[in-house]
Amino acid sequence: MLTFYAFHGVSKSERELGQQYEIDVVLYVETEKAGRSDNLEDTVNYAEVFDIVEDKPRSTKSRTSN
Repeated sequence: MLTFYAFHGVSKSERELGQQYEIDVVLYVETEKAGRSDNLEDTVNYAEVFDIVEDKPRSTKSRTSN
């Protein structure tokens, strides 16, 4: 689970003050090459996954409902 602070919500105060969001991420990846090579370059870079997932909630402010 990844946790972010972002500015989304129905009310003006939610959008101005922000709140914490939790995002579950499921990755389906091929791990055979990494298992054979034992090379970090062949595995998933979780820092990059975090950056990609983090970008959307932090880069926009939006209303989640009318």
